[in-house]
Amino acid sequence: MPLEKNTQITTQLNQIFAAHQVVLHHAEKSELKIPLIFAGMAVYLCSNPDDFRPNCDKLSGDIDYVISKKDIPVWQEILQIEFSHEQNVNFNGLVAKTRINGIEMDFLADAVIKKVVNDGGLSCRFFYDELQPFTSPWQASSFYHIDPAILLYFKLLLGRGRDEGKFDFEDAAALILGAEIDAQHFFKVIFEKNKFSVRKAEIIASRLQRCVEINKKTSGFRKRYLRIADESDKCKQ
Repeated sequence: MPLEKNTQITTQLNQIFAAHQVVLHHAEKSELKIPLIFAGMAVYLCSNPDDFRPNCDKLSGDIDYVISKKDIPVWQEILQIEFSHEQNVNFNGLVAKTRINGIEMDFLADAVIKKVVNDGGLSCRFFYDELQPFTSPWQASSFYHIDPAILLYFKLLLGRGRDEGKFDFEDAAALILGAEIDAQHFFKVIFEKNKFSVRKAEIIASRLQRCVEINKKTSGFRKRYLRIADESDKCKQ
């Protein structure tokens, strides 16, 4: 059963997007840059309902944003929140959490998600001024979110499976099927900010294979990505 046909899911979506409207109202009233949705709710906005977590009967119940670092003082005052700098082996950035109408919200600014690999590492940057806003419709409204190609890379980089209670590979598969991501653009998103290496390209390929195991219709995208990676490797030899 598609998620949107499930009454519980539909109710949850309405609650999430009602809370989002509160955030949007504050941004417009205070003339702030529009927060960009990312993570799970952005995947939902970019995907076909039939492809989004088909075996899941509930959502995570939160919404994540990337905001401009320059707007942090105003957001702190409006929402009565405090941003803190968090840093560990996999993350470096500014974070704040709050709840609006019972919906958990995470705000990120100037954040980097990292994955250590043998020849250095892969990282995904969430710096507002580097991101191009995209919009998707839902119930006659438009929602601003990050580039679906960046979102796909982010989900593959996290790479958490159902054994961890996460849906990163299911989300990645849904994006490939529904977001019309160009493989060349996807490759550029990764290696414009990360030095290319065969090992790094293989890591992404192996995670795309996990998507193929979830839905074979994603295999064409993986093949196009591998072809681009192979051509890039030859150019560097």
